Amino acid sequence: MSIYVKVGILVGMLIGIIIVTFFMKFTKKDGDMKCKYDERQANVRGKGYKLSFFTLFIYNAIYGLLGIMIEKRYVDSLAAMMIGICLAVAVYAVYCIWNDAYFSLNENPRRVIIGFGLIALLNLLLGVMNLYDGMVITDGMLNYRSVNLICGVLFIIIFITLILKANNNKHRRQYEES
Repeated sequence: MSIYVKVGILVGMLIGIIIVTFFMKFTKKDGDMKCKYDERQANVRGKGYKLSFFTLFIYNAIYGLLGIMIEKRYVDSLAAMMIGICLAVAVYAVYCIWNDAYFSLNENPRRVIIGFGLIALLNLLLGVMNLYDGMVITDGMLNYRSVNLICGVLFIIIFITLILKANNNKHRRQYEES
């Protein structure tokens, strides 16, 4: 791997950290970066973390067993790890969203939804560019350049779940009012 690729990865990680910091500040109603949850939300989030942990645990076990049983590798280490992490995050996010524990008490849901939509689009754009340039698969193996595509899919899943939950809540309120 050339020095330019290494520097590019480092710069990409730094930009990601800056975006996350901005996002944390941007989505809060009170300007505080710390999320505030009530007791019910904290309990639901705890169960979400548990489900997420076991999802990652099972994924890693399956990936490890397949690595022993199948001689040819189809995914490099970073891409495989990101798939597992994104799978676990998706389980956590979807569980918490459907159980009304995803947004903190001091968060602006609309800003989060818009932010996740933008993050999804940015990651998908970068992933599609890498796919178009033929850099996502090397020697028949999904490589680290697929990470943006993988993260883009994660954020699309979260974004769609947020939209579906908002629609569900809207219809439930309308039903209760009638």
